[in-house]
Amino acid sequence: MTILILNVRIPLPNEVPGTEHLWPHVAALWHHFRAFAVSFLIVGSAWELHHHVFAKIVHVDRTITWLNLSLMGIVVMTPFSAALLGNFDENRTAIYVYGANVFIADCILLVMWLYIEKRALSESERQHSVPLTLHIVSRLVSLLIAVVVSILNPQFSLAALAFATLVSLISFRTRLHAVRT
Repeated sequence: MTILILNVRIPLPNEVPGTEHLWPHVAALWHHFRAFAVSFLIVGSAWELHHHVFAKIVHVDRTITWLNLSLMGIVVMTPFSAALLGNFDENRTAIYVYGANVFIADCILLVMWLYIEKRALSESERQHSVPLTLHIVSRLVSLLIAVVVSILNPQFSLAALAFATLVSLISFRTRLHAVRT
């Protein structure tokens, strides 16, 4: 996740006439910081979900390994799509690329979870797997809605994606709490 911030380019000393003129250059990075914050939230919540999924596995087979590698292959593209969105946050193509990146990652996570649910869980864990399946599906739906809202009104792209992720996180924590009690 550290790589996400590397897309925020710090102004070089020769680009800033004096230290008192640095603030406008930093303020101009606002779009990149927003894209970073939303991406950090999305990747962080996906990582938490991934961690929760893998904590339940009894054994890992070749299919799980390749599904996990596929997921990582999509997740490592997030800095690119976040940088694109940071540079062009109201551009529909940037929103498509970013939305596709996030949506494909969550689709792979769902496929991986459905496979794990059938083949790599203990019987007791299988009984509690429905809330996690519902959560991953609701996360996919909320992100898809956020992307559609972003395309219809690009000014709300990052806010819609952040809102969808926050709703997903709250939903996940609520479902976890319900299962534990």
